[in-house]
Amino acid sequence: MRSFIQDGHSLVLRVIRKLVADPAVVLVVEEVHSRDWASATFVGQLHRMDCKLKGSFEAVQAAAQRLRDELPESDADGSERLFLADASVTALRMTGRRDGRATASLSIEALTLLA
Repeated sequence: MRSFIQDGHSLVLRVIRKLVADPAVVLVVEEVHSRDWASATFVGQLHRMDCKLKGSFEAVQAAAQRLRDELPESDADGSERLFLADASVTALRMTGRRDGRATASLSIEALTLLA
């Protein structure tokens, strides 16, 4: 049985948390799927994460926009053995309430590669 949080998951989540970076926004990871991936020269995993951001409308909107605009195309895990080669927000849906609170539902796809 695979561990729920793998190295690739951990790297992607660290990058997401760094971009959200607002204590007024709560990040909820609802579902994580990964599958092995390989090319002629690289080995890694494809990840899909379904997440929610919750908080004030302005804070959630800003965090979601940062994720859409700034998810990196290359980031290392610190040990330089694992790289985030590509990541993007593939779906985003904002819902707001009359009290000024909001939820953003996001799907994020990422490719991590072993060095």
